[in-house]
Amino acid sequence: MSTTDPHVDVITFEVLRHRLWELNDEMALMMGRISGSPSVYESGDFNVAILTSDGQGLYAGVFVVRQASALDIVVQKVIEVFGDNIHEGDAFMTSDPWYGALHAMDAAVVMPVFHDGVRVAWTGVVVHELDMGGARPGSWCVGARDAYQEVPLMPPVKIVEAGKVRHDVEVTFLRNSRTPEMNALNLRAKIASQNMTGDRLREIIDEYGRDTFLAVQQKI
Repeated sequence: MSTTDPHVDVITFEVLRHRLWELNDEMALMMGRISGSPSVYESGDFNVAILTSDGQGLYAGVFVVRQASALDIVVQKVIEVFGDNIHEGDAFMTSDPWYGALHAMDAAVVMPVFHDGVRVAWTGVVVHELDMGGARPGSWCVGARDAYQEVPLMPPVKIVEAGKVRHDVEVTFLRNSRTPEMNALNLRAKIASQNMTGDRLREIIDEYGRDTFLAVQQKI
């Protein structure tokens, strides 16, 4: 986080606080419109979040709160694993509970938001996928004695690099699923909704300035 003085006048703070809130809701709305998965548009078994540049949660969506509240762990683990290899146009994915996914059917994608080369925030989307492999359709492996008898785990990987989907990683992700087309559409929905949100956040910074944007984050 920036060491910017967190003082922001109350009107600017309230305007930006609610604007960020609406952007987070808009990200969820776009995710729902693109996704073809009933776990998203029927049961709402997903969530979205906006986070600070170092992975502290700012906003969680109105869906499964515990999913969004774990995205801070996902982002912090991505930072820990990738270090300086985090660049504009990248996106990272994991389904590993030891890296912040609640369970192995929750595939999370997080994206850094940069402004003029400086990382200023993160966004995240996590979805309970219909099937991620394992012994039973739906991936609920009742009777498993340990994680190795359940769904294959994916630690944090770079799924998008410099704005391009890494197809080798995507194929690996989809290979074990009985619903690869649905999971592939969800992946594109996660990326698209976060691309839009990143653009919206940069518009706010262009309008109010980076220092104000970071100060509002600290005040929140």
